Amino acid sequence: MTTKSRFFFSLIGLIAGIIVLIFLVKINNIHCFIDNQLLDSAQVCIQLQSLKGGRILLRNLADEKEVLEKLFITETQEIYTIKSIQASLNGSLTFNLETSPPLYRLEQHGELLLFNKSGQGRKNDDRVILPLVIDKNGLFEKDFNLNHSFLAGFLTNLGEDLYRIEEIRFISPTMIRIVFKDFLDFLVEPQQNPQQQALRLQRVLHNLNPNQIDLSLQEIDLRFDLPVMRSFESSDSADFPIDSLE
Repeated sequence: MTTKSRFFFSLIGLIAGIIVLIFLVKINNIHCFIDNQLLDSAQVCIQLQSLKGGRILLRNLADEKEVLEKLFITETQEIYTIKSIQASLNGSLTFNLETSPPLYRLEQHGELLLFNKSGQGRKNDDRVILPLVIDKNGLFEKDFNLNHSFLAGFLTNLGEDLYRIEEIRFISPTMIRIVFKDFLDFLVEPQQNPQQQALRLQRVLHNLNPNQIDLSLQEIDLRFDLPVMRSFESSDSADFPIDSLE
């Protein structure tokens, strides 16, 4: 047998061995770290156990629909995100997860979804109290990554005040209207620092008594160094900077 033939058959044998290895090595052991703690008894890890028996090699588990669905806990509305996955040839699979609660709901392709900090969408549940994103002009979807990044930074810095928001309306590329259930509307800008604007909002929200607000006032604009109060929506007239709150 020539050297060329030996090389050819060796290559065929190697390929066959790899193929056999891919289909023979199955998932037989699954561990879960949640926020850097080993929690195999957590509900999310129990749900992931159904992956046992499937092949472990040449799979992008982090993007598989079957896996992503198991990261959502229906009873508690918890959502987990994958930081990393380690797989070994002995069939052991280790998930490194972190908790990631939903921040807002948005309609995509005719379906309402709940979105978490990482931008993952999950099936809507009306029992979850979250603001609804209104995007009539398609501004949010036009640059989803930019707008989601802003909202994620803005909303995560609001703490419990997040649940007082009723709607988030995308009006223009430089204007988002935050509609509260029990307060004036706020205007913010996605091009500015979300943490700073969230801090301005909380200062006004916690220091301005709704009973002391003039009934003619409609909105508070946070896109400036000093918040500006307006007597009607998005007008340049009747502006009153709130100096004492900065």
